[in-house]
This record gives sequence, C-alpha cells and structure tokens, in this order.
Amino acid sequence: AIDAMCGATEAIGGVDPRHLARLQTRIGLATGRVAVGNIGTDTRINYTAIGNAVNLAARLEGLNNLYGTRILCDAETAGRCGDRVLFRPVDVVAVKGQRSAITVLEPVCLSAEATPEQREAASLCAAAAEAYAARRFAEAARLWGDVLRRLPGDGAAALLRARAEAFAADPPADEWDGVHRLTAK
Repeated sequence: AIDAMCGATEAIGGVDPRHLARLQTRIGLATGRVAVGNIGTDTRINYTAIGNAVNLAARLEGLNNLYGTRILCDAETAGRCGDRVLFRPVDVVAVKGQRSAITVLEPVCLSAEATPEQREAASLCAAAAEAYAARRFAEAARLWGDVLRRLPGDGAAALLRARAEAFAADPPADEWDGVHRLTAK
C-alpha cells in the first residue's frame, strides 16, 4: 500500500505522495496458539501476547536482516494461505530458543497477480532449496545464481548461493541435516 501510495500522482490529504518517506519495515509471521490480554498484577498490567508463535514471529522478523527480505513466515502460516499466495522457500533454520527446525518462506505476491517471472523465480528457489537439502551443492549454487540473474541484488539468493558454494568446496559432515542453526536472536 505504501509503495502504491508513493507511486500515486494525486495528492492525498493535501500532501504530494512523492514527498512522503518510504516506510521500511520487517515482518515475521507465525501461526500457533498464543495468550493475548492484560497480563500482570494489581499494580502493574501490560497488554501483551505470549506464546511460542509470538516468539517465532519475532525471530522471523529478525531473520529479514540476514536474508535481505521484508516479510518472512513459517510453513504453517504459508500452508494456511493455500494457493492464494505465491511463496518462495528461503531456508530451513533452527532459530534461537526453538528446538525444532522450521522452513522459512517469503511471500512474493498474491497468486492471482503473479507474473511469469515471479513464478519462475519462486520455482528456481524451490529447486535450489531441494538440491541444497539433497547435498547437491554445486547445483544449488547454480540455481541460486539463476535467481540472482533474474533478481539482481536478492539478498537471500546471494547468501544461499555463497553457502552452497562453500559446501561444494568443503562438504559438511555426514550427519549434516540441512538446518541452518542460529545462535543469535
């Protein structure tokens, strides 16, 4: 909405949208049970949300910095969207404070609005992630390179290509499970 507004030529509330600063934000989305409401004591109350999904969403929000993305979600959230949203897989991670690995995805656009180029890039990301998980690191690096040719400057593809190239040159131990384990929030 902000990008559309900033591209508008008509004044909004008397302000020319070209003079508005672009809003840069990061979002993490996770699905799960949470407790929401006033939590505290008689003398100190805080309206908040607590639960594993809240913590995971916060970790996903922070991962946007690592991958150069703006919105990341878990597979549960993506699954609930069904085929209405086009997603691309980004990585499989174990975030700090979580025991199990999760698949991290980036929403690309509404499926009905997806261009052939967006569909192709998402498909290449999926093929690269599959090759990476199967320890076919040179293939994964090549595929992420193809993504970068279509999406120059894509932070996730650049990071994952570099990781795949490093593993192609020096393969991980046999017990490697494809999970990127994060030690910081």
